[in-house]
Amino acid sequence: MSLRRLRNPDPPPPGKPAEQSRWIFDHPNDGSYGDGQRVVELLLAGRDQSDLSPEEVYLLARGYNWLGRYREAYETSMRNLGRAFCTEEQFRSAGVHVYNIFANDLPGFASACERCIAGGLGPAAFWHLLMADQYITLDDRFTSSLPVSWTSPNVGIGCRLTHSLGRTDAAHATPLCFHCCS
Repeated sequence: MSLRRLRNPDPPPPGKPAEQSRWIFDHPNDGSYGDGQRVVELLLAGRDQSDLSPEEVYLLARGYNWLGRYREAYETSMRNLGRAFCTEEQFRSAGVHVYNIFANDLPGFASACERCIAGGLGPAAFWHLLMADQYITLDDRFTSSLPVSWTSPNVGIGCRLTHSLGRTDAAHATPLCFHCCS
């Protein structure tokens, strides 16, 4: 007997594509590939991505993510952050997409966050915290490959994140992330 139970194989109720997409996420059938495919097809039916509202683009990125098309989820999410005011939920989702693409690639992860800062895609603090979290996550696995210090070229005179090449916890790394030199 499978531990995963199909909860709702029914189609979403009539409504706008965004409402139907949210319904699919709230009532998943398989909680992954199939539901992601349903959302992507629903949102793009007869439309181009540029025709979608910011909420629909956010939902499309989630659909790509559930579908396992992580690169498209990431790119869609980044485009959306650049075109509209975004909610906390949308920033959290964008962070997930960055993780999915650059999970074990610290230089790629840091570069992606730096591009978001340089492009003005939300508050720099969000992206710095995401980087600090990734440094902590990779600390035990890749300590020898981490730089002793990193300076953001996109924050004023320089915001230095110093990483002690040993076990680091969030209480230590987060304040370092925001130690700005004047």
